[in-house]
Amino acid sequence: MVENVGVEMIRKLLLSVMGAFWSSQSTICIATALLVSSIFLVLHFFFQPYKSTALNRMQSLSLTVLTLFYYCGLLLKTESIEASDQEDLGVLMVVLLVSIFVSAISI
Repeated sequence: MVENVGVEMIRKLLLSVMGAFWSSQSTICIATALLVSSIFLVLHFFFQPYKSTALNRMQSLSLTVLTLFYYCGLLLKTESIEASDQEDLGVLMVVLLVSIFVSAISI
């Protein structure tokens, strides 16, 4: 558990200081955040650091939603989807946020 706290702090630090190197709304910043988030998601799935299965599931779900958010942000920033689909993507993002909130409450 102690090791995971350090890894979690590194993940948060990496995501926080990226804005110091790139504009917070630049495509490269979003792409780097997606890469960092994806790496930590894979590491979490591989190691399952918590003793509690519920905590591991919650962290997995949270990291998955965060990675999907960065992916959606990259799609929106690069204008890879049509304007008509952007609203649907926004609805998907809200549904993802609500689902993670409901999951957190149910644990």
